Formats: sequence, structure tokens, C-alpha cells
Amino acid sequence: MKMNQIKEFYNSKYFSLVISLLIAVVLWVYVTNVEATTTTDTYRGIPVYFVNEERLEERGLIIGNQDYTSISATITGSRREMTKFNASDLKVEIDVNEISQASTWHLSYKIKFPSGVDDSDFTIERHPEVITFNVVERATKLVEVRGSFTGGAAEGYVVESDDMSFSPAFIKVSGTSEELAQIAYAQVAINGQDLSASIQEDRPYIFVNADGEEVESTHVTADVDVVNVTVPVSMLKELDVAVDIINGGGAHSWDCDIDIRPKRVTLSGTVEELAAMNRLNVGAIDLAEYAEDFEITFPIELDEGIQCVTGETEVKVTVRFKDLVTQDFEVTDLRYINCADSSQASIVNKTLPVTVRATQMTMDKISAEDIRVIADLTNYGTMTGYVTVPVKIYIDGVTGAGAVGEYSVTVNLTSK
Repeated sequence: MKMNQIKEFYNSKYFSLVISLLIAVVLWVYVTNVEATTTTDTYRGIPVYFVNEERLEERGLIIGNQDYTSISATITGSRREMTKFNASDLKVEIDVNEISQASTWHLSYKIKFPSGVDDSDFTIERHPEVITFNVVERATKLVEVRGSFTGGAAEGYVVESDDMSFSPAFIKVSGTSEELAQIAYAQVAINGQDLSASIQEDRPYIFVNADGEEVESTHVTADVDVVNVTVPVSMLKELDVAVDIINGGGAHSWDCDIDIRPKRVTLSGTVEELAAMNRLNVGAIDLAEYAEDFEITFPIELDEGIQCVTGETEVKVTVRFKDLVTQDFEVTDLRYINCADSSQASIVNKTLPVTVRATQMTMDKISAEDIRVIADLTNYGTMTGYVTVPVKIYIDGVTGAGAVGEYSVTVNLTSK
């Protein structure tokens, strides 16, 4: 019977009313005795901010040194309000809107609390009470951008770190003259491993002094935040050095010992530039121009973007003739062809000395009467007077012989 009465009581509305009343009393006691009590806390490292700095910039001014970048505060207030924030929620703002001249300023400040905090009854002890700072004339400077590369290229490639380029190449910075004086250049750090292609990307930078140490630039601003960096990576290719041999003067390439130094060089360039190159041709040699053994030097001339990484700048070619002899002949058979119809010509020379080269067996078959000298007057039209005309030398009756050197005759042109 009693158990039923107890169950009926717990399930009745009277029991619910009693419980609700007890909870209300407990909450009231908490609010009045706990949250209404005051508490004191000290907050350190509250940051100091300046607002309306853009107005200073419009006047050609900038904030220089300041004695404190953060402050400490001991705050006393109700526990209810004090639990709504911590040190990271606080900040100090100093309005510089009204400052119009360079000077040293001593301004008081107010601590800003987060939204929803009622600080009207707070008691605040601040350290320091005022912030001292300098306002100075804003200076500007162009700072060169430089790069430092760490890493390396894949096998068969080379990083052209000395040819790094930057866009922009100079950064316009502004700030106090003292800070700008410390900045020597802006440094961009780039790294990469096993590179087989050039790098091009936007990178941040730091300001460094003449000793390469980073400069603290609290009041320095720049016209760009990042720099576009290009680090060229080139292909390496080893090539044979070659010259073109023009047969002539009774000599062929197989009649000569040809020594080329250096025989091979290593070039760097893009894959597209080097892919089509299977040798490095430095020039041509016309054997008809040389009567005896000779040595000739060719400069190594490369297309833009290709470099000789082994350092050679020239090629020396030595040519020695094998089993060939030379002999001089006084040629009297001097002729001309292709004289204009309105002109007449006469060759002034009576004879022309010609040097012929051939094997000894062939040379024994040649006489001066076998050699003809032909001057072609096609390009002289109706010219009159004495002209010097290049000639071609023909040796009849033999093969494997030729004239060495260049020859010309003097021709007298007159009108008919």
C-alpha cells in the first residue's frame, strides 16, 4: 500500500513543482553568490595596433620606433563578465588619424574587449599608461632581387643558377630611412632536386643586409609580395667537333691528315636546341686556298642560349698534305669569254704564274701548254677601261691535279 502511495507522489505534479523550485533556488544562490562576486586577473602580451595608418601614408608619413608593442593589464570585474574573454581576445588600438606632422608622440589608449563583454564596471591598471612612438617622413628605395639556389639537376642536365631571372628585377620599398638603409637586397630562396626542366614560379622573398643576414622590417612595405623566378635547367650533350672540307687544288680530304683540337666538346642548352645537333661544325676549309701544310683557328660560335660548358672558345685545325707535290708554271694560254656584243676586250697579261698540285706521277704528265686560264666577262657588261677579273684554271689531259690559290688577270675593255 505504501509503495503505491510513494509512486503516485513521484508521478504527481506536486513533485515536479518541488524539484523545479529547488533548481531555481540553487541557480539563484549561484548567480548571487558566485557570478556576482568580483575577481582580478592580470593579462600580459596584449598587442598594440595603430589604426588609420593609411591617412599617415597620404601625408607622406610613417610610424617609426615605438617603446611598447604590447602591454599588460590587471583587470578587476564581475566573474560573469571576466569569464567571457581571455588574453588573446584583447587588443589595444591607437588612432593616428589626427597626426599630420613628424614628431615624437605620447598617446594614451583604451583596451578593446570582445563584443558582448560589459566592461563598464571594470577596474583596469595598465602598464604602461601611454605608448610613445615616432612619426617620421616616409622614404622609398629600389631594392635589387637576388636568388640563392640549393639542390641539383638530373643526370645529363645542368642548373644555370647564374642565369636566374626575376620579375620584377627590383622591388620598390618604403619605410623609415633607418630601416631602408639596412636593406642591401631582396633574397629569393629556390631549391630543387634531380631537375630536368626549368623552374618558373612565384616565390616569397626576404630583405637582407650586406652580410646576407635577414633584416627585421617592421615598418617597411613593398609594391609586390612575391617575385616570379625563372631558373634555367639545360640539357648537356657531348658532340664531336667537325669542319667541312672543300676539295680543290688537286687535293681531296683523303689526301690530308686533319687534326682537330679539341675533338669533342660538351654543350648545354634546351632539349629543343640540342636534339637536332649531332656534331659541332665550326667552319669550312677550301683546300684550293693552301699550297702547303697549314694550321687555322676557328672561333666556337654558338646560337643564343647554347653554352660550351667545358670552356673551349676556339678550335685549332692542322692540315698536312700526303703524297702531293706542287710545281709552278708560266701559263701563256690566257682567254676570256662572254664579252658584251658592244664591247671588245684584250688581256693585258702576257703570262700568268700558276701553282699546280698533284701526285708526282700526275705532275710528270703536265706541262704549261696543258693549262688554260679563262676570264669570264659576264658581269662587266658595257664597262670600259682596265678591270681586274678573277679567272678559272683548267688543266687538260690529266685528272687529280688542280691550281692552288686564287688568280686574276687585267683586262682592257673598250667600246666597238
